[in-house]
Amino acid sequence: EGHHEERVVDRSRSTAHTAKMEKLLSEKMVDVEALRSVAWGGIPPHLRPLTWRLLLGYLPPNRDRRGSILKRKRREYLSMVPEFDGEGRERTPEELAMLHQVQIDAPRTAPGESFFHQEAVQECIVRILYIWGIRHPASGYVQGINDIVTPFLAVFLSEHFSGPLDDWDASQLDRGTLMDMEADCYWCLCKFLDSIQDHYTYAQPGIQKKVFRIRELVRRIDAPLADHLQAEGVEFMLFGHRWVNCLLVRGKHPGLSRSVLLLAYPDWLLRSSDWCLVLRLERPWDRLRAQGAVDRQTGEEWGWKRKGRRYFGQDWCP
Repeated sequence: EGHHEERVVDRSRSTAHTAKMEKLLSEKMVDVEALRSVAWGGIPPHLRPLTWRLLLGYLPPNRDRRGSILKRKRREYLSMVPEFDGEGRERTPEELAMLHQVQIDAPRTAPGESFFHQEAVQECIVRILYIWGIRHPASGYVQGINDIVTPFLAVFLSEHFSGPLDDWDASQLDRGTLMDMEADCYWCLCKFLDSIQDHYTYAQPGIQKKVFRIRELVRRIDAPLADHLQAEGVEFMLFGHRWVNCLLVRGKHPGLSRSVLLLAYPDWLLRSSDWCLVLRLERPWDRLRAQGAVDRQTGEEWGWKRKGRRYFGQDWCP
């Protein structure tokens, strides 16, 4: 009976939350900060594409301007596609090397999700990453960015499909629809990565700062754990680098991946290492220490499906 009452309360809250978001999104001039605040409680799937475009600054708050801006940005992306095709000039050795790396990484992306390995989706991933790389020469394409693009693909393609991700077939969409979706993914990826460029420039100072922050937080929050890691010779950079490099997307439950990615933009980036700890350290570490398994646990993935449901809800990930 108690569980039934909890479900009723949760359902009531979800309904009220959805109504609040729908009201915000229906305004002629959306209050973006209010929307961002409400989004912390989760975004229902059917509102996610528009909400992401607004929160990332890809679309303006003014409803009357969105259509024209969306068309312009999509045309602008289409004008870049010849750069991927190499039309008009030969690629430089650096561009050839980057294209080669992108073509290697694309098939490795989201290995547990067959949808991302469909031919049409793979082509989208390669184009997005290559065009982003050549237009951001300070860093170029860096491994890990391929993981970050997947939540955008899933969210924007959800406007055309329903049901489980594995049941989607991108080949059913015409080229124009696919290119529109690809353009949206590209521009949102640009908006997102602009705030963390130092994660991907030489020596990756942004990642180093975040991993250092993780180490300091562990020392402050759980000194016995920090002592144990030190005694076992476990360096934070060995596991923390991967967490921060792909923003906790790689190898996680798809819903949670989308949650973490949106929460990371923009102000959460300042506290991203805190979220690493929330999602990683809520665990019976005494038992793990007794088993001598911390070194294994810091290198493997665990508990994300349960934690995704607990923190964000099965269908309520941002």
